[in-house]
Amino acid sequence: MTSKADFNTFHKTVSDLASTSSDLFVEQKILESLKFKQMRARRSIIPKAHTKTFRWIFDSRDLVDDSKPSIKFVDWLERPKFDHGMFWISGKPGSGKSTLMKFIHDHPRTVEALRVWSGRNKLVTASFFFWHSGTTKQKSQEGLLQTLLYEILRKCPDAISTLRALRGKLNGSTFFCFFVDGLDEYFGDSRDVLSVLQDISAENVKICASSRPWPIFQTAFDGNPDRRIYLQDWTREDIALYVRNLLEENPIFVDKRGNGNGYDRLVVEIVNKAQVRKMERVNLTARETQMQKRIAARSKGLLEVRRDEEFPSNTLVLHRVDFLHRTVADFLRHPDLQKRFTQHVGSLFDPNASSAHAILGMVKAIPNVHDHADILLGLIEDLLFYAEKAEAETNSSLADVLDELDHTLCLSSPRPIKLSGSLQEHTVCVHNNLPKSFPTKSLFELCVQGGACLYVKEKFDLGQCQIRSSWRRPLIAQALLPDWRSRKYPPRDLGDMVHTLLEQGADPNEVESTGKLQTVWTSYLEEVFRMWAKLPAGKGGSMEPDSYLQSSEMIVKALLESGADPNVHGWVSLMVDVHKNGTEYCRLRWIERFLAHGANPNLEYDRDGMTVWKARLGQMRKHRSTSENEVN
Repeated sequence: MTSKADFNTFHKTVSDLASTSSDLFVEQKILESLKFKQMRARRSIIPKAHTKTFRWIFDSRDLVDDSKPSIKFVDWLERPKFDHGMFWISGKPGSGKSTLMKFIHDHPRTVEALRVWSGRNKLVTASFFFWHSGTTKQKSQEGLLQTLLYEILRKCPDAISTLRALRGKLNGSTFFCFFVDGLDEYFGDSRDVLSVLQDISAENVKICASSRPWPIFQTAFDGNPDRRIYLQDWTREDIALYVRNLLEENPIFVDKRGNGNGYDRLVVEIVNKAQVRKMERVNLTARETQMQKRIAARSKGLLEVRRDEEFPSNTLVLHRVDFLHRTVADFLRHPDLQKRFTQHVGSLFDPNASSAHAILGMVKAIPNVHDHADILLGLIEDLLFYAEKAEAETNSSLADVLDELDHTLCLSSPRPIKLSGSLQEHTVCVHNNLPKSFPTKSLFELCVQGGACLYVKEKFDLGQCQIRSSWRRPLIAQALLPDWRSRKYPPRDLGDMVHTLLEQGADPNEVESTGKLQTVWTSYLEEVFRMWAKLPAGKGGSMEPDSYLQSSEMIVKALLESGADPNVHGWVSLMVDVHKNGTEYCRLRWIERFLAHGANPNLEYDRDGMTVWKARLGQMRKHRSTSENEVN
């Protein structure tokens, strides 16, 4: 028979488990908020160090070679008072700095040496690899600090309970060693990232950083030869070892070297691989290998095919083509080369259209594409970027690509959508052909939100779309207040799309959605005023407003001219609210525009009969009095 004491023990155990589960849930949510998709992307594509290379970084104490400078890296790792600051690894472009940084971070001897320094204290290591060709977070302070914080909290979960205690962690009994690669790939002023690292450095924090030998980094690090190395001074033997191993492990090279008939077999192999065959699903692997070799040959090794970790292994989109090294991208971006490329390809070549076609091919290569909503949305996001760019540069839409994408999505839908007429004639915009997890139901709506203005206009002109079809939200609402915004690319100017929809008869006074009983116009004004409140001091107070204020003012003008009600609640907010961040000059222009379209300054907006005009005067007096008091 169960006693009361047994029951109390059981109850306490269950309560403790519930509390622990709740804590773990909170910790997981915080870590998820810090993690971003490309956090490990750069590190994952850095090749592993070749066998037996880079050993000198740890064994330099045993080397006796007066022709080479000494390396104090292990001393720096081990000795508490050797110099707890930064160690700098420098080298010429392509010398292997990133590979060495990855090798050091992953090598067990690094942790072994750091244990000598940290003693019995907890030791945490973390790394960040700047990437100039990557996303904003892969080349910014935000990405650096977010990644390091994620690694710290992942390895020190007790610090999650109060992030305020984290600074105490950095200055307390936990020891940290951070490896930061590619300071020269930081997108911004190099002095800023140096300042951040110097601020982080402390008695219990070591930082190993790498970069090209730019003057700013030489000034910061070159003064102490014991805590820096130049990679090209040490890699000559590594390069020789790598070349010898690579050639001796290559069966073609060995065969040619040992058998004169190897040349004939090589010719036959090239001829066989050059023959054109129909691509069957069972031959995809062979075709993939063929394409990798072709890319390597035609680019002379300047391009590489790499496994893309973002795509799951059960899809066919497993690889992406990237530059061999950042220096290749820098070289190809040189104005002289760009000019030569343009002359060579001629005026008929459109890189935006080619990129869009390639992305369309990637969509078609994904089996059961509706089961991979995240991948699909990312590809559509890329395609819409190139579609909008093509429209801006060539004044023509990529209708053939977007129609084919819509057609593909219809055919691959879990409930196949029957299409009538030819591909060019079918009504693209009414198809509910996107995965349920998408923010919209159709590709056409994504085009409205993504800025493919000419394509949208063409669909209206061809009669393939109606402004008042059964949209989940009015198209004008989707343009002004999109459900989906690109995470990769800069915000788009909404003006052209809004004008296109208004020309088709869009009504700004239409109710925004079935679940929200206010008009599109009112919702947009609320969003604008929320943005105003977030603007830093000084924005909007000059004759030259910033881009957001300028764009929103033009949109408001177009909406008022298309019949937007000037006496909505937004009129009250415009008149009554007075901000201190410098938007008042812009507000006055808006008030003038509202009045010109029939706004009533004597509109009563509360039960006491207060008018917007009286409220405006009262707010102005209050604001003036506050300003005078602040001055005094």
